[in-house]
Amino acid sequence: MIAAERPEFRERFQQLPWPQQLGNLASTLARISDLCGRPEYDGLVRDLLREAAVLAEWSAPPVPAELLPELAFLQREMLAWRVTWPLEGA
Repeated sequence: MIAAERPEFRERFQQLPWPQQLGNLASTLARISDLCGRPEYDGLVRDLLREAAVLAEWSAPPVPAELLPELAFLQREMLAWRVTWPLEGA
């Protein structure tokens, strides 16, 4: 179970100021970056891709409107990568 699937995590996350929410999203993206080249972590990377998409969704309400298109793009990308992960022959 990813952290984002726990109700208490969502509640705590949504109480954070939006810059801190985006910082948490950035931390998840950094973990993906660190682990994506290691096949033994393929399952974890898939989970983190989902977590990143969920965090992007939860971050949307409080962020400034000019950031919403980028946040939506990021969410779509994470979900698309999750469908194709792991990449064969990469």
